[in-house]
Amino acid sequence: MIAANPQPATERGALGQVMYDRRTYLGYSQPHAAGLAGVSLARWRQLELGYECLPDGGRKTPGTRPSTLRGIAHALKLPTREVFEAAGVPFDPNEPPPPAETENKDRKTRFLTLLNGLSPAQQEGIEAVLVSMQPHRPYDDLPQAS
Repeated sequence: MIAANPQPATERGALGQVMYDRRTYLGYSQPHAAGLAGVSLARWRQLELGYECLPDGGRKTPGTRPSTLRGIAHALKLPTREVFEAAGVPFDPNEPPPPAETENKDRKTRFLTLLNGLSPAQQEGIEAVLVSMQPHRPYDDLPQAS
């Protein structure tokens, strides 16, 4: 697959430029960053490029939800306020997280409680499955230069 040249900064929106700069600084691929942010690869690309294609061939600036912006901030290890400002969205640090984020924390708590009731061998088996499901960066397995 041939990689396209990145779009010039003058055509990217401020959010797209922040996303591109930070993602490349961290050495993340677009699929890896999108997975960490909890968005589809197509959506990540739209936001990073600063436009989405319309059926008639035109383009429009993509809008985004606060939960998506929080996911981007988390994935790119950036302050949430910085991502909101780049997107031109007001940031309220006192705003409660969306229900989905709270629900995920509840699920994690229930999952950990369930794990505590399993034998060590069962816990190891589940851990092995979870580790195998994590995104793999192809060069992580190479020995580091000394």
